[in-house]
Amino acid sequence: MEHELSHRGWLPIFVDGTAIEVYGKNFEGAERLYNGEQGFWLHGAFIGNLWVKERFYPGNVHPSEGYEALIQTVLKLLPEGTRGYFLMDSAYYKKGVVKLLKEAGQDYSISVTHGVHKKPLYELAQSLPEEAWEKITDDGTEEAAFIYHQPTGWPEEETYVVVRRKSDGGQRRLFPSYLFILVSREDLGLRELVKRHRQKQG
Repeated sequence: MEHELSHRGWLPIFVDGTAIEVYGKNFEGAERLYNGEQGFWLHGAFIGNLWVKERFYPGNVHPSEGYEALIQTVLKLLPEGTRGYFLMDSAYYKKGVVKLLKEAGQDYSISVTHGVHKKPLYELAQSLPEEAWEKITDDGTEEAAFIYHQPTGWPEEETYVVVRRKSDGGQRRLFPSYLFILVSREDLGLRELVKRHRQKQG
């Protein structure tokens, strides 16, 4: 269960779904995916590089279907006293996911990409003074800051990292781009929080 990031004092955990498109008539239980194609969802949980649980669903379920069972399986497998760091995409930006991880004493970072969910975060980011931004790349192309927001229906205010990028490939953008990540802690610092969250693509 070796993983590059486990040497940095935390155990990376990935919970994600993969869409599987199928063609033809001989696929029992296939349903329409979000893109209109017939298929299935394969939802899996990984501790480091080890695949520890999976569920197979028809394509018409939400990409986070069955998240409780996946997360509970991971929690049971963690050595006593170990805190994992759950890295998740925007499908898991849900009140229930965050509640479950908080109650279990786990760390997490979750992408926020849906336009409705991003709107209040975008407004907060645009209102930040320039001194709130901290450079997180050596070349200065990316800056980040903390913002705080209580989503509708959630019990308390949450902490987010917002990443601002003013240029792409050396060319200045007409308007900055923003990326939002829900995080469970601030003490690691902006650069480290963004770096570790991006490891989920690996």
